[in-house]
Amino acid sequence: AGNGNLYNGTAFRTDTGGTLPTSLQAWWELDELFGTRFDKVSPGVGPAAQFTAANSEFLSVADNADLSVADIDFTACTHVYLDTVAADQAIMSKVNSALAREWELIFDDDAGGDRFRFSVFDSTGASVGTVASTTFGAPAAATWYQVCGTHRGGTTDQVAIRVNAGTEDTSATTGFPSDTVSLFRIGARNLITSDYLNGRAELAAFWKRNLPAADITTLYNSNNGLHCKDWTDQLRRSAISCWPLNEGSLTRYDWLGANDLT
Repeated sequence: AGNGNLYNGTAFRTDTGGTLPTSLQAWWELDELFGTRFDKVSPGVGPAAQFTAANSEFLSVADNADLSVADIDFTACTHVYLDTVAADQAIMSKVNSALAREWELIFDDDAGGDRFRFSVFDSTGASVGTVASTTFGAPAAATWYQVCGTHRGGTTDQVAIRVNAGTEDTSATTGFPSDTVSLFRIGARNLITSDYLNGRAELAAFWKRNLPAADITTLYNSNNGLHCKDWTDQLRRSAISCWPLNEGSLTRYDWLGANDLT
């Protein structure tokens, strides 16, 4: 019934009235390859990757051309749930060290107030663009948020961040990110891993394009999120990877490409 069809005993018919979600108590897609089969009736509450900072937990995949960036448009989005709002926490990153890094999307616990922050770095590792979610304000613990960071290359030269499909904050860049050998990570940054995420993440994705407000709103889906398999053709355009992060443990599979996370 997850595809909006009802079975009447002999054939499927479309749920034209949209009544399937009414009083829905549980929904198991049963698409996990092994382990726990999660109840997905409330996305953002059920299936998600849990990261415990004290256990130094994170997911990663080796550097490759698909995930490498330069002076191009690209966007990284995920839904994130912070168990705590103390200390910097890396949500998504392509950072090996202060000298080898491309971009990062983090929770920034600084003196100016807790904010989500998106930054890009040049070939020397220097920051050439950073923007905080000033308009949205400080996130709270134990709450789900959609966070999207975008780099606009070419002649636009800008970084942007948007929380819960709201008004974006932007900042001009003074250079552009450079391709490095940095790993792609969810839940940490640096080869000597640090700034671990203490919370959960799900429905993470990466595009090599500027994701417009309308697409981000579609993904936000009233904070329910949108599973990779339900993306429209528009959302799939220039999409590199999409990780539901609902496997529960072990390998987290990329629904669009070959960038499985371990």
